[in-house]
Amino acid sequence: MRDPHGDAREVVVPSDRGSLGPALVESDRRYFELGARRERLAGAEIVWLDGMADLPAAGVVHRVVPEELIDPAGWMREATTTLVDAGFTHGRIYLDEPFEPLEIELASGGWTMRREPGLVALERVPTRGQAIELVPVIDDEDWAAKEEIHRADGVRPDGHEAPASRWVAMERARVATGELEAWLVLRGGNVCGTVCSMTGGAVLRNKNLVVHPDHRRSGVGLSVLASLDVMARDRGLVMGTFSVAGEDGELLYSAAGMSVVVEQREWSRPLERT
Repeated sequence: MRDPHGDAREVVVPSDRGSLGPALVESDRRYFELGARRERLAGAEIVWLDGMADLPAAGVVHRVVPEELIDPAGWMREATTTLVDAGFTHGRIYLDEPFEPLEIELASGGWTMRREPGLVALERVPTRGQAIELVPVIDDEDWAAKEEIHRADGVRPDGHEAPASRWVAMERARVATGELEAWLVLRGGNVCGTVCSMTGGAVLRNKNLVVHPDHRRSGVGLSVLASLDVMARDRGLVMGTFSVAGEDGELLYSAAGMSVVVEQREWSRPLERT
C-alpha cells in the first residue's frame, strides 16, 4: 500500500453529496448478501450464510419497505417465527430510516436499538505514527494470522458475541465471492490488525477494522483509514464506513475528519425456540 502522504489523486465527490448516503446503506445491504441465502418476507428480506444462522454476523433481516408493513405487530410475529425456524439464535433487523409503528412493536417485544451513523472521507484522512502496510489475506497462514487478531481482541467488530474462529469463517465465506477483500495490517513487519474492504457504487467501504490490543492508541487505526482513503482515491471512490453511536469508533472517525451523511438503525434481540 502506497504511503498515505503520497500523491493520491483527488477523489471526485458526486455533485449530489446526498447520493453517498444511499450508496453506503446499499453497501451494507450487499455485504450481508455476499454468499448468503435470501428469503423473501412480506416487506423485507432475510439473508444468512448456510450453517451459520446461529452467528449474529452471518444473517439479518433487511431491505425493509415500511409502506408494505400494513400490520407491524403481525409482521413482527411472522419475522420472528421465520428467523427461529431458520435456526437464528439472535435476531437483527436493519431499518434504513425510522419507522415508528414497527419500532414501537420492536421495543415492546424486547428488541433494542442502536443508531449507526454512516460517514465518508470528503477530505484526505490524516495519519500519525509509524507507517503501516495493508497485505491481502490469501492463504491459510494469512487467515490464521487474522484469526489470532480477532482472538486477542475478544470483541467482534459488529459488537455481537462470536468465537473468533466462527467470525473468520464467516468473513472467509464472504471473501470467497470475490466482492470483499480482507487485509492484514502490518507495522514494522508485525501483524497488528486486520480490516476488510469492498466497493459499492461510489464508495469504498471500510469493514470490520480490528487493531490488536497491544497496538491501540498508537495511530494504527487512523493509519489504516488513511491507507483505505488512498486506495479509494486511486480508484476514483470515496472511503466510507458505519460506526455505532456512542462507541469508541466514533472517536476514530472524528479524528479522521469523516462526515456523517446517513444513519441506519439496527434492532436486535436473542431468540429462543418456543
